[in-house]
Amino acid sequence: MKIRPPAAPFLTCVLVLLCLILFPRAFGFVREGVSQVKISLEAIGEGFHTASLYNTEGDIAATVRHFVDRDDKGRYELPLAPAPPCFLAKARRGEDAGGKWSVEVSKARVIATEGFLPYWATTAEELFNPEEAISTKR
Repeated sequence: MKIRPPAAPFLTCVLVLLCLILFPRAFGFVREGVSQVKISLEAIGEGFHTASLYNTEGDIAATVRHFVDRDDKGRYELPLAPAPPCFLAKARRGEDAGGKWSVEVSKARVIATEGFLPYWATTAEELFNPEEAISTKR
């Protein structure tokens, strides 16, 4: 009896699911007209605490990484904010820097956000802005 390897689509689905479990991503909207966004994170406990912020094109806009030693009982606040040129380049082209941004956080807790709308989702397809939905119905 010959054992056949699983089909490529099955392996692709498994890899995508593993990535979603290991590196969960949250998608949110940037407020219109903001010139800067920032996410404040809290790191407590041993290990690497990391976060990455992705712009509307899926490119990394900012990252933060902090290592806490085993016996360190301190609390660390980590700012995650892209450099202003990320927003200024779009403004020069006449584009809005808003849209669907995303963030990945590992071993850290989000304690504050600035420049984002309060609506978040686990996938880009599930993200919607209820304020736009209400204004289009009127």
